[in-house]
Amino acid sequence: AVSVVSHFYFDESIHQRGNFIVGSYVYGPDAEVGVAEALLSCGLQPDVNEFKSSTLMARHPEQVALRAQLRSLLRGYRVGVLVMPASSRASLGEEALRGLDQIARSNSLMAGGLVASFDKGVFDSVDEATRLCTALKIDEYCDDSPEQDSRIVKGIQLADVTAHTCAMMLLETLGLVVKQVKAGPNSGYDPDMEIQ
Repeated sequence: AVSVVSHFYFDESIHQRGNFIVGSYVYGPDAEVGVAEALLSCGLQPDVNEFKSSTLMARHPEQVALRAQLRSLLRGYRVGVLVMPASSRASLGEEALRGLDQIARSNSLMAGGLVASFDKGVFDSVDEATRLCTALKIDEYCDDSPEQDSRIVKGIQLADVTAHTCAMMLLETLGLVVKQVKAGPNSGYDPDMEIQ
């Protein structure tokens, strides 16, 4: 029997003004081909370009198009979210692994092959990630890949768009950000009027 490997991709979005970090776990099949195709469809080059939520979207229409493509691709994945204080940034790696372990155990995901890829900067070092995986016994059921480049491990770009979207929703809910959009056609208002 051929075992199917499932993937966890993790990235975070840090927001000092709200004093929180949102981490996103994206779980499902290998995202390499899907993300590469999304990049190509937006005129970008896989392994060279990537989705970065920190990009000013108003100046980069290709990033806006890519964000839409990645959100569409996410329909084939499951998402988990970690929220923690920004002041606890030093423990992000450990909390990310504890969240991964909780998700895997709660959903009985330990029997199959699991690979977890974490973006650069989640851990202080690869050695720290290895030590934590051993201490938490995650290495018994999951192949951990810390400090990955999201241009190479493309599924991390799915976690980036998810973490950023969830963080913006939380900022808006807390009243720290007000999102304005055009009313649009058939709204009953002037289509160019800005509304929340």
